[in-house]
Amino acid sequence: MEFRKARQRTKQMNLIAFVMLLLFSFTVTPFVFAASVQVIPGGQTIGIQIQSQGLLVVGKYRVNDQDANPTVRVGDRIMSVNGSKVTNVNDFRSIVQELGAAKKEVTLTIVRDGTQMNATLIPQYDASMKTYRAGLYVRDQTIGIGTLSFIVPEQHLYGALGHPITDPDSKSLVPITKGLIFPADVTGFRKGTSGIPGEKHAQWSNSQAPSGTIERNTRFGIFGTWNNNSTLDVLKTTPMQVALPNEVHVGDAELLTSIHDNKVEHFKVQIIQTVPQAEPEVKSMLIKVTDERLLTQTGGIVQGMSGSPIVQDGKLVGVLTHVLVNQPTVGFAAYMEWMLREAGVIGKQNAA
Repeated sequence: MEFRKARQRTKQMNLIAFVMLLLFSFTVTPFVFAASVQVIPGGQTIGIQIQSQGLLVVGKYRVNDQDANPTVRVGDRIMSVNGSKVTNVNDFRSIVQELGAAKKEVTLTIVRDGTQMNATLIPQYDASMKTYRAGLYVRDQTIGIGTLSFIVPEQHLYGALGHPITDPDSKSLVPITKGLIFPADVTGFRKGTSGIPGEKHAQWSNSQAPSGTIERNTRFGIFGTWNNNSTLDVLKTTPMQVALPNEVHVGDAELLTSIHDNKVEHFKVQIIQTVPQAEPEVKSMLIKVTDERLLTQTGGIVQGMSGSPIVQDGKLVGVLTHVLVNQPTVGFAAYMEWMLREAGVIGKQNAA
């Protein structure tokens, strides 16, 4: 009888120990791990080239004073024509010309607001151009500039930009087929003023070796595979520890970004507000530029600086994501831990 009671007590103790082990595994380990992550900070300007999925309709025009495509809207994405996949603008023009000359009706497979559907296109002959036209302005790729946020060289991963790439005409997020990033040199700025955001100007060429591939376009920016042989001299930079969100506080910090060629410099900023967040959000803190040299050069935060990393107390705390249009010295930033989660850095290292 005593032996049976002893066995029951042992089972109860084992069950308690098992529950404690589960609690320890799921509540403590992620925090310890996140605090130990070290990555190489960015700040370099990059050129961005994305090949989108299908063709994005960015505008419409009338042919022979009529709308050839009343069922197609700006923002639609054309995925195929009469069942054949279409990937670039020139192919689309050729198909429209061929089917128009054959007097054939064209069926477009389009995606609108995440829903796939069919739409009818009737090519119209433009006598002045001596060709058949669709009456649609379409785009197959997006190019621009941004700022590198971080690199994890052991995993060949990087993150950049701090916000999604959206089409400037349709305002929709650009789904990608493939994409590349390249080194870029800053050539100048248009200073920001209240109500008018400034802009960084840079030059780059896609004829040079890419620094990485773009594999995902998300609300936190772009992520992909880093080329450790990139001409961007990043790997010599000393890795830094990443701060947990609850370690970030109001006070002095530094913004790492490039304003001449592609040299990363440290500029004084103030973190003026932090937001407690249990789940990833892109607006985690407010920062204000206080560095006189940066204010003189750019007027504060400008387009193209998005993705610039922020350092406080010797740790990477976040990346710049947005500027306040009516107050260009102030902008939002996301916690660096959220960027690492989005990149899969934490998951990959935790699983190893």
